[in-house]
Amino acid sequence: MHINLLISILIIQSSFPLSNAFANNGLTGGVEVGHGIFWVYGLVFVALIGFIIYRRWDRRRGTPEQRSLRLQLKELNRALDACLKQIKNADEYPNECGLSYEQRRKNIESAKSIQSQIGHTKETLSTT
Repeated sequence: MHINLLISILIIQSSFPLSNAFANNGLTGGVEVGHGIFWVYGLVFVALIGFIIYRRWDRRRGTPEQRSLRLQLKELNRALDACLKQIKNADEYPNECGLSYEQRRKNIESAKSIQSQIGHTKETLSTT
């Protein structure tokens, strides 16, 4: 019921505008539509630049040990993703990139080993 009332009010308002308008859909008087849009885009741009500067500052904020641990964690995550992707591709496409039983076992063992290293690195990073 409330939705129907709202829709009818919007239709009536659009049919009978309360102020004069130019042919290019701009309002008459001292109101500039582009002026508000300019400020909105300016604020979004400043917020984006501020976010980028904050991220760079936050990245450099840690000690050299923390930065090396973060880099090591990133590399371990990449290695784990590559290992899991190879196992997944072998499962989905056995004819194209199938793995032998021995290769599959080695990949699973290496994935488990990498996961344990990731856990250890996260613990070390949280304590520093």
